[in-house]
Amino acid sequence: MKSITLHVSDSYEVPELYTKAQGDLQDSQDIEEALTMGAWIQATLKNKKSTEEVRKVTERKDAELLRIQTQYQEKMAKLMDDRKVIAAEKEALHMEVMDRIKEARGAERESCQKEAEETVRQLRREHEILTSRYDLLDIRRQDLESSREKDIHDAVARTETLMEKLVSSKTDQLEKMESAYQKLHEVITKQSDDLVKLSATLGKRGANVKQKGSDYEEEFGEKLKRHYGLCKGFELKDTRLGMGHEMDFSMLIEGNLILWELKNYTSVVPKPEVDKFLRDLKENDATIGIMISRTTNIYGKHATTMTTECEEGKLMIYLNRMEEFCGEDESRIFHSLMAIFRIWWNYHREDRGWDRMEMVRELEKAVEEMGKRRTEWRRHKAHLEEITRWTVDLLEETETRLDRLLTCATSNHVNDALSSNDPLPEGVFRETREEKDLTWIRSIMRICSVGGEMEVRELVELLSATHRLSKDTIRSNVMAILLDSAVTKKGIVKFVKGISKA
Repeated sequence: MKSITLHVSDSYEVPELYTKAQGDLQDSQDIEEALTMGAWIQATLKNKKSTEEVRKVTERKDAELLRIQTQYQEKMAKLMDDRKVIAAEKEALHMEVMDRIKEARGAERESCQKEAEETVRQLRREHEILTSRYDLLDIRRQDLESSREKDIHDAVARTETLMEKLVSSKTDQLEKMESAYQKLHEVITKQSDDLVKLSATLGKRGANVKQKGSDYEEEFGEKLKRHYGLCKGFELKDTRLGMGHEMDFSMLIEGNLILWELKNYTSVVPKPEVDKFLRDLKENDATIGIMISRTTNIYGKHATTMTTECEEGKLMIYLNRMEEFCGEDESRIFHSLMAIFRIWWNYHREDRGWDRMEMVRELEKAVEEMGKRRTEWRRHKAHLEEITRWTVDLLEETETRLDRLLTCATSNHVNDALSSNDPLPEGVFRETREEKDLTWIRSIMRICSVGGEMEVRELVELLSATHRLSKDTIRSNVMAILLDSAVTKKGIVKFVKGISKA
């Protein structure tokens, strides 16, 4: 026998068939049959319920589909009607837009036509004005051409007149120079004869040393008069033929006495002459004594060209090789000596006392100042020579420009100089309005072309063929008009960028 367990709710009442006593086979079969029949009936009822629900769902589906189709057809019909209405409105809008476009095009056409007509009228008025201006300018051009021809003719006439005057003046100058040359020739001939006589006389004098020294003393006396003659209280006394112990010259100037001893030896002035000079100075009232050797040194005093010594209130000045020391300007040494005299007199006054070391320092300063003045004179002399060369170059340049202007006037055509429309290389020349600089720029552009580079030396060589100036002058003028950025240096050679040989 099997036993089964069934689970039901608490409120379910179990049928009596299952709750009565079970013990025989019949009861078991009844229970089995009841269970089987209950299960079959339950399944049949469940299946019937499912079929009914399916049918209801199908009916509802068909009804819903029908409703949807009906709504769709209604909406489609409504949409078709809306589409027809919209198409009609579109057509109406299109027609309205086309009408407006046609109206706008017509108005725009009329406006443009009016503007075009106004523009044409304005252009015609401007054309008439320009035509009248052109006619006036053409008349002015003709007047300028006629006046230019007249000016050129007048310039040629003036130039010819000027040239005639210049030629006549040059001719007069040549005649005067010829007459002066004849006179000079006669004077030279006469002086030649005098020189022959003088050379004979000098030949005789050359053998006499004393006469030679006397000639130099006379010459030096004239120099003293020339350089000190205008000083206050100047008196010069020739003491060569005096009582002795007075040296060669005794000069009184500004209330002070100065003694001069001159030597024109061919060898070193010997020591006895130096001792005699000191002895004569001590025996006189003079406080300053000067010994000068014309071409040689003085014994014991040849360490420097000028030597100063002080002893017992006396100032001794020794000058070696006077002519060599003076050079071309002998006035410098006389001015320096005068400065030394005044320094000595200022420091030798009784109310001041006598400071020998301070005086020596002042004298040394004076000698040093004299050396500086000589150096300055040499520098100034070099500057004067440079100014002279510059003046000559300037005159040559001016003459060249005048020749070029004369050539332009006589050939009756304008110079082939650059006009304002000619192209100039950028970054090569400085901006300038000076006629001199513009002339050099024109000269360079005549022989050079734009682009590339060339040596400064080559440019100077090319310009020297057309300018009668020194190469240094041409180079300085060229460098003055070139920009610093346009000049490059490769090693020791300088190049100009932006121009090259044509």
